[in-house]
Amino acid sequence: MLDNSSWTVRVRASEGFTIATVSVALFSDVFIYSMIVPIMPDVLVKRAGVPENEVQGWISILLAMFGVFLMIGSPIFGYVSDRSRSRTQLFIFGLIASAASTALFALVKSPIMLVIGRALQGLSSAVVAVVGMAFLADSVDKSHVPTAMGYTSFAITWAIVLGPILGGVVFEKAGYYAAFIIPLVLIFIDIIMRLAVIDRNGYLKSVDRINNSNADSQCGTPATQAETTPLLQSSHEQQQLAAVTPEPELETHSPDSEATVVNVDSKPIIYYIFTEPRLLTAFLATFYDAIIFTSFEATLPLFVMRTFNWTPTQAGLIFLTLSVPSFAGVLFGKAVERFGCKTLGVIGFGLASIPLTLLALVEGGTMTSDHGDTTQQQIFLIIFLIFIGFGLQIIYLVAMTEISHSITEIEAKHYTDTSDDSGGHDASGLGQGYALCNMAYAGGQFAGPLFGGFLQERLGWVGVHLILGGLTIAMAILTTFFTGRNIFTRRATTGYQEAAVDEVPASSTTVTER
Repeated sequence: MLDNSSWTVRVRASEGFTIATVSVALFSDVFIYSMIVPIMPDVLVKRAGVPENEVQGWISILLAMFGVFLMIGSPIFGYVSDRSRSRTQLFIFGLIASAASTALFALVKSPIMLVIGRALQGLSSAVVAVVGMAFLADSVDKSHVPTAMGYTSFAITWAIVLGPILGGVVFEKAGYYAAFIIPLVLIFIDIIMRLAVIDRNGYLKSVDRINNSNADSQCGTPATQAETTPLLQSSHEQQQLAAVTPEPELETHSPDSEATVVNVDSKPIIYYIFTEPRLLTAFLATFYDAIIFTSFEATLPLFVMRTFNWTPTQAGLIFLTLSVPSFAGVLFGKAVERFGCKTLGVIGFGLASIPLTLLALVEGGTMTSDHGDTTQQQIFLIIFLIFIGFGLQIIYLVAMTEISHSITEIEAKHYTDTSDDSGGHDASGLGQGYALCNMAYAGGQFAGPLFGGFLQERLGWVGVHLILGGLTIAMAILTTFFTGRNIFTRRATTGYQEAAVDEVPASSTTVTER
């Protein structure tokens, strides 16, 4: 437990501050990305000097650059974060990339500056999405991961919503440079929080290993403190951190047991990630979650404009129906903690599949009260989209939680949880797991518009949603078989226990080969 006299250290090492730091980082990164997109055409013409007839081509290039560097950066940063002395150091690199990309956009004089800016933005997003999620999952108690992911989902969703709106309004009313005031404020807050946060989990593991090796007198050595010391730390706080005592629940062996370090498997952890059905199902759920959302981006605006004569602004606001459910993200997270990933995963896909299928009835006029009035259809459309949003929210939380708990089980079963001589984690796979998750989502973002647009063109609105509804039911069946524990098996204890069953705690230094 952290020294009671050090309230600053206790706050900076708390779960709440860690969740807030990662959520702010995600909000800042996604806000800046989404703010740039709607003003990009004007920037290309008026500031980068691109001819009007080349704007569409350059927009495509800029969007592609972001995606390419996001895909390239995700596996690299995932692996490096798993091997690094502390994830917080790599977290800072993402902040530098974000600040540099924002500066390039603000000072742009040529298309090349925009290309470089978008590439840096892709790298920044890779760091935040991969390292941030891994850092969060590694820092909070495993039973609190679903709730923590609920906060991050809320941050991401509302950054996507508010970025274009606030950026566009400020750009229109106050000019180009004024539009970057909000990003600069967000980056400033982000800097403070990322530099202040303490990797509490890593520090407690270090102290626990030292205590188990009967070397309590070495707790304050530079080698120990270097692993988890934040970049902003006074000498007084260093002394207080040196006085940290491991929490009782971290002890998983008797005082008389010897501290034995045994690596029971020589295979890289990525091998087990690719051969674990739970993880593959989580990646597929993430991929499919992105497909559903982005297929709406390709089909929904055009549908409401043609069917209900909505304006482009109204067509854009319809996506709020998919965002509002994020307010319930924390509640859904607590539900995952209480009932487990399998139960909530099936509920999530089931909740999405029914309204997805029923959307096919909207265009056919089945829900129209009379031939000239489409009000009832519009109401049902909004209701169906809200329920789909709830389903997508649950699917996201379940997938993020499954990745954390499944990799924790792999680490406990096949590897020790110690650090190598360089300070890296020889059995950590959270970074690589969330990197693959990030790549799966990016793949869904790429495939969704193509998939939705192709079906819309070939089969129409009705065909699109009958197929999406059927595929969602198929995902619910996969979730039943491969996600979490069996929902029909009575657990001996209450609360979220799926990842805790047969799991060797991370702080244990004695590993028994299985």
